[in-house]
Amino acid sequence: MISKVLSTVFPDCRSPAPASAWLLWSLGLLLVLAVNEVVKRQEIKVEVRYQKRERLEFGTKLGINSPF
Repeated sequence: MISKVLSTVFPDCRSPAPASAWLLWSLGLLLVLAVNEVVKRQEIKVEVRYQKRERLEFGTKLGINSPF
């Protein structure tokens, strides 16, 4: 099926990529997306923890009078 679609899109191409290459590419793409989501969630968790710590330090008397 993929071969027919590719042959209609690229009529000059005599040998389209084999289905195993498309499968490998698709699985790699899904793996990259999954890893990206895990890293993004971890970075958000670390940022929230950092913001909570900063808010706690700002709540002290010295933090309130801080110029920053």
